[in-house]
Amino acid sequence: MSIFSYLNSSGTSSSLSGLYSSPLQQLLGTTDSATTSVAGSKATSSSSSGVVISKAAAIASAAKADASKDAAELASDIRAALDSHYEESGGRVADMSEMSPRALATVILNKEGGFSRAEVAAAKIEMKARDRDALENVIASGFSLASLQSYQAQQLVDRAGMSVEEISARRQL
Repeated sequence: MSIFSYLNSSGTSSSLSGLYSSPLQQLLGTTDSATTSVAGSKATSSSSSGVVISKAAAIASAAKADASKDAAELASDIRAALDSHYEESGGRVADMSEMSPRALATVILNKEGGFSRAEVAAAKIEMKARDRDALENVIASGFSLASLQSYQAQQLVDRAGMSVEEISARRQL
């Protein structure tokens, strides 16, 4: 499988598409403008201060907070944050775009069985989307040998800093 076919795949195979089609439509059909991060805090824009927390900053903050937790504690925190979001939003699925890579991997691995198939599928889609976005940024900024070398070097740095959970989850993608 080429990198482009991997990055463009929807995260479900044809044999699984019937199983996930309705939960995925629910996941992809609705998102809340204020998204829930792993720790349950929201990335918000404060109208009084005008401060906006970027998606990258929210992910970095969540990654820092998640790094100090063991896998069971992290899974429990993710479950609590998702449940809280479901309660607040009337059952709409939480946007996973601000979760740390380790949190996404924890959902994908689902070792304790605490996450639904739809949540696991959404985490896989988000992880692939981040990979696709990184490659698209390289291509959009001028496709050259130097940009590809820079991209490859950054990928090696990123891989070296991955948690055990993320390495295992990426093998399942």
